[in-house]
Amino acid sequence: MSPTQHGMVFVTEDGAETDLDLVHYERFTGNKATKDTILQLVIPHVTDLIKSFIFNGTEDLDFVICKIGKTVGDIESQPILQVIRQISYVNSENKDLFLFT
Repeated sequence: MSPTQHGMVFVTEDGAETDLDLVHYERFTGNKATKDTILQLVIPHVTDLIKSFIFNGTEDLDFVICKIGKTVGDIESQPILQVIRQISYVNSENKDLFLFT
């Protein structure tokens, strides 16, 4: 993969050169990615892991600030946007604020 075409490159333990987004899936799922890894079902598995990552240890807090460093129009950001939608739906009586800059 060319960094000039794809941005940052992530190299798996078995040497596969992949898009940097794979490292985020690897971190959230706790599963090491290889050249043979196939992610077939992102929702609800990855979105549930993202939500648990965001809310881990926040039971006694009044608010949570979570910076999401993605481009809204990129397909890789769709799981994050789905998480935001789910949070606003489940927490309908709470006051949620989402900022996109």
